[in-house]
Formats: sequence, structure tokens, C-alpha cells
Amino acid sequence: MITTLCILASVAPAGAHPFLFKEQISCADIALAANAYIALGQKRAVQEMRRFVEPPLKPRRLGILCQIIFEPKRTHAPLRARVLGANSILESMDLRAWPQLPLVMQRDVWFLLAESYLLRGAPEPISSYMNYCEKNGTFRKKPLMVPSRYEAFRALEELCESNRWRAVKWSRVGTGDGSWASEIKDVLTRQASACPASN
Repeated sequence: MITTLCILASVAPAGAHPFLFKEQISCADIALAANAYIALGQKRAVQEMRRFVEPPLKPRRLGILCQIIFEPKRTHAPLRARVLGANSILESMDLRAWPQLPLVMQRDVWFLLAESYLLRGAPEPISSYMNYCEKNGTFRKKPLMVPSRYEAFRALEELCESNRWRAVKWSRVGTGDGSWASEIKDVLTRQASACPASN
């Protein structure tokens, strides 16, 4: 059975960071959420995040935050994303050029490329993915830069002109019009636009 998984807007429960549940996010939101957990230290951060792994909450962005706040160990490959399903855009991207998928970092600014997936079977439990990150990663100690709108747009411009962006097969299957590129760019533009004018 194939179903579509996507983020649904809801009110964040007490103690949860708004990033986990808000509908429209910015590059600054990504950094602020990660920094809030980084400031707690590994033990408390993991404890806080595990409060939200059970139904009916289980926000998918917990996995995204884990992917950021745990850095790969020097002897390991980049931490993989949580296994959720298929995304035709992300599948056309080379992990050697896009090691943080579904995230991308450019000029120290973080963007979230996609949140919708086609599910085949059950998604990886968030608790299992958190265990994977703790085992294979090192907890980040240095906070992320919180970008201004100008910094986010500068990073986006550089990303869209980069070799890794040009190497992606952006064309939709059967159309050849390259419209995936414009859709993804629109998503990233909204994330940049929602950043504060100054930080």
C-alpha cells in the first residue's frame, strides 16, 4: 500500500519547540530549534525529544533535528536521514553532493528541501532513528548561525548557481520541462523570505 506522508499544521504541545509543528518554517526557525536543543546538552536534549515520539504526536521534524544536532563522527559517513519512503526529487540527488538530505546547508544556512514522501510499508520509528544518531554521531556543541533574510537569500542564490544544483535531474518524468527545480526553489525562497530582516 502506498500513501502520502506530509507535515500537518497543529498546535505545539506544552514544552515542544514550535518548529516541530508549525506549518511554514524559515531557515532561521531551523537554526533556532537546533540551537534550543544544543543548549540543553546531549542528555537533556535527547530526553526532551523522546517525550514526543509516541502517538498521536511523533512529529517527523524530530528526525530532521536529530540529523542536525548530531554530527557524523570523523571516521563515519554522513548521518543518513530517517527512512520514510520515496521522494522523486530527492532520489535524483547524489548523496556525495547532498550529504544532509532532505536538508541542505549552504554558507552555514540550513534549508529543508522536502517533507512529502510516498510510503511503502511503515516508516522507520523515530525512536530507532534517534538511537542511530546517538550511536553513529557526535552531539553538536557549537550553535548554528541564525540567518537574516539577506544571508538566507545570499545562500540560496549561491546554491542555485552551484554545480551540485545544476547536476540534479530536475525534469518531471514524461515532461522534460525541469519544473521540479522551480518548485523546490519556491519552497526554499519561502524559507528565506520568512527569516527576520536582521538577526
